[in-house]
Amino acid sequence: MQQEVIFHTTPHSPLNEPLARALFESLQTTKTSFALLDASGTILYANRAWFRFGEQNGAFKPSIAPGASYLRVCEQAAAYDLHAARALQSLKQLLHRETDSDTFEYPCHGPDEKRWFLARLWACEVDGKRYIATEHLDITQRVVAEQRAKEATQQAEASQERFRLAVQATSDGLWDIDLANQQLYLSERFDEMLGYPKGYIPRTVEWMEICVHPEDRAAFFESFMQWLSGDQTYHTWEHRLRKHDGTYIWALGQGIVLRDPQGSPLRVIGATSDITHQREMEEKLRFNAYHDPLTGLSNRLSFYERLHQVVARFQRSSPEETYSNFALLLMDLDHFKQINDTFGHQTGDLLLKEIASRIKKSLRSHDTVARLGGDEFAILLELIQRERTPQVVAKRLLDAISRPVEIQGIQLDIGASIGIVFSSASQINADELLREADIALYRAKSNGRRSFVFYDQEMHLRVRQRTELEMDLRHSIERNELSIHLQPIISLENGMICSFEALLRWKHSQKGMISPAEFIPIAEECGFIYPLGEWVLREACRTIQQWKQHTANAVVPTISINTSAREWNASAAQKFIRPNEDQGRASFYHRVCSILKEENTLFSEISIELTESALLTELDHTAHLLEQLAQDGFHFMLDDFGTGYSSLSYLHRLPFHAIKLDRSFIHDLTQNNRSKAVFEGIVTMTRSLGIQIVAEGVETNEQRAVLHQAKVDKAQGYLFSPPLPKDKAFALWQEQRSW
Repeated sequence: MQQEVIFHTTPHSPLNEPLARALFESLQTTKTSFALLDASGTILYANRAWFRFGEQNGAFKPSIAPGASYLRVCEQAAAYDLHAARALQSLKQLLHRETDSDTFEYPCHGPDEKRWFLARLWACEVDGKRYIATEHLDITQRVVAEQRAKEATQQAEASQERFRLAVQATSDGLWDIDLANQQLYLSERFDEMLGYPKGYIPRTVEWMEICVHPEDRAAFFESFMQWLSGDQTYHTWEHRLRKHDGTYIWALGQGIVLRDPQGSPLRVIGATSDITHQREMEEKLRFNAYHDPLTGLSNRLSFYERLHQVVARFQRSSPEETYSNFALLLMDLDHFKQINDTFGHQTGDLLLKEIASRIKKSLRSHDTVARLGGDEFAILLELIQRERTPQVVAKRLLDAISRPVEIQGIQLDIGASIGIVFSSASQINADELLREADIALYRAKSNGRRSFVFYDQEMHLRVRQRTELEMDLRHSIERNELSIHLQPIISLENGMICSFEALLRWKHSQKGMISPAEFIPIAEECGFIYPLGEWVLREACRTIQQWKQHTANAVVPTISINTSAREWNASAAQKFIRPNEDQGRASFYHRVCSILKEENTLFSEISIELTESALLTELDHTAHLLEQLAQDGFHFMLDDFGTGYSSLSYLHRLPFHAIKLDRSFIHDLTQNNRSKAVFEGIVTMTRSLGIQIVAEGVETNEQRAVLHQAKVDKAQGYLFSPPLPKDKAFALWQEQRSW
C-alpha cells in the first residue's frame, strides 16, 4: 500500500517512464529521505525514508505525501520554527532560480527526542522543465559525537587552565612521579619554596640527597615505600627540607597513588607544604603548656607529672638502689608581696626572673625546678646518694637568693623559706609529698624565715590539730563559746578606773580555755578575724548599753578594743567578703560605723587600739581611715609601742590620742638604765605632741612609782586587776576604788 502511495503521481507527471520507476525503486532501500518537487514546490515522488523523516519532524504523512505542496508545509512551519524558515528560504531561492543548490544542517524536535539532519536541495532540468530534488540525512549520531568531543575538549582545556591557575596560586610545591617511566615532575613553586633557582633541583631521585634532611631520609624513604607496597591510596608525612641558604624548613607531604587493576602502583601525585610556622606555633603551645611564661621554668602541671614519674621509680626500686632516692624542696620568697605593693608588679616580675635564674644556677642539670605560682618555687633533687644533699642544696639556694638584687636602680633585699621532704617513707605519693613539703615550709616561715625545715610526722600532727582548731573556731560564735573579759585602765593621777580594755576569750566546749595567742593568728590567716572583730565590737557596744541601764546618769567608762592589721587592710579584707555580700563591708570604716549605729553606741564610747603592723602596709589607706574615724569622735591608741623600729615616725602624722608602752618595755624599766633613758625620751616627745601614755603590764609598785614620777598618764596590769568578766568589771568600777 505504501509502495503505491509513494509512486502514485499526477497524470501529467513527466517521469512515468520505466527508467524513472526503476530509479525510485532503487531509492527505497536507502536511509536518505528523498523527494522530487516540481517548479511550484509540489511533491512528485518520495521514498519510504521520506515518510520516516516526516514522523521524526512531527509532520503528518499526508502533508508530505506526493501531490502535497512542500512549499506550503515549509511556510506553515516557518511561522514558529527558525530552522523551518531556513529551509523555506533555501526552497524559494531554488524555485525562483536564484541558486541551483543549497546544503545546511538543522535540528528538529520529534515526539521522542531531538534529532539533527543534513538537508541538500538542488535543481535539475528535464525536457526543459525545472525540478527540485531534496534529501534529508539523519546525522544525529555524528552531531552528538562531535558535541561530546567538543565538550570534552572544552572541559580538558578548562581543567588545564584551572590546574595552571592552581599551580600558580598555590604556595605548595606540586610533584608527579611516573613510576613506569621513572620520571619526576616538580612545579616551579617547589624550587621557589626552597629558594633554589628554577630547575636547580634535579627531576630524579637525587632530589632527596639535595633537599631531605640527612636525619629524615631513612624514615622518609621507608614510609614512602611502605605506602607504595600497601593498599592505602592517600598518605601524609612530615620531614625537613634543606633550603638553598642551608637552613631547613618543616614540610608536610600529601599524595595519592594510582594503581593498575592488580594493585601495582603506576603513578604518585601530591603536594609539599611549608609548615615551619605551624610547627613553631605547636612547639610554642607545647612549651607554654608545660612552662611558666614569665621565668621559663617548668610550671605546676609539668612538675606534677615529673614528680609522679620519680615517685613511681622510687616505689619500684629496692632499698639497696640508692640512685632512686630524691628530695622535694618547696620554697617561698619572704615578704615578696611587700615588694610588689611598694615598687609595682613590673619590678616584682623582674625580681622573679632573677630569682629563677639564680635557682637554676644552683642546681644540677638533671634536677627539676618549677614555678608553681606567685613567688612559690618547687625543686626536685634526683639521684641523691647522701641524705645531707638536700640540706647542702637548701643552704646554697638561700645564700644565692639572699644576695642583694638591683632592679631598675632599686636595691632589693630578699630572702626565702624552704620546706624539705626526703624520700624515706615506704608509702608515698605526689600529693602527699607536696602537702608535707608545704607543712615544712609553713614551719620554716614560723621559725623566722630565711631558713629551711625538714618535714617530720610531728608537723603533720600539729597541722592537723591546727586545722581542727580552725574548724572549731569558725563555729565558736554560733556555739556561744566566746566572751570578752575587761581589764581596767587606771589613771595614775588619782588611781581611779578611767576605761577598760576588752580582751577576747574562747572557752572550747571540750578543750576548755584556749589562749588568744593560739587562736588569733589562726583567725588572721583564715580570714575569720573579720567576723571575730565584728563580734568583739558588738559585744563591747552591748556591754556599754547594759552598764548605762544600771547607772543614774548613764555615764560609763569607755571600752577599748584591739584590731588586727588585716581588718585595716582593704585588699586583704576584700578576699574574705562573700560574693553575695555588700562590698562596702570590706571597708573597716563602714563596718565600724554600721555596727555602732545598729547598737546605738556613741563613737566617743569606744576606743580603738591598733598595732604598728597595721601601718606597715597601705599606710595611706590606713591614715585616711584614721582621719575619718577621728572626725566622727573615735579615740585611737597605738598598741605595743616601743617594739617597732619606726614607731616614732607615725606619731606626728596620724591622729593618735595615746600610745601603749609594751609590757616588755615596762619590765626593763627598773632594771636597765638605757631602757629608762629611752623611756624618758619617749615621755618628753609624746607630751610635746599632746599624746597620752598608757603603760601596760604593770606588775610591781616599783614600776608604778617610776611611771608616776615620769608623769605617765595611765597604766594597766595585774598590779591593779587581771581581766575580769563583764559583770565583775562593772562591779569593780562601781566600787569607785582608788589604787
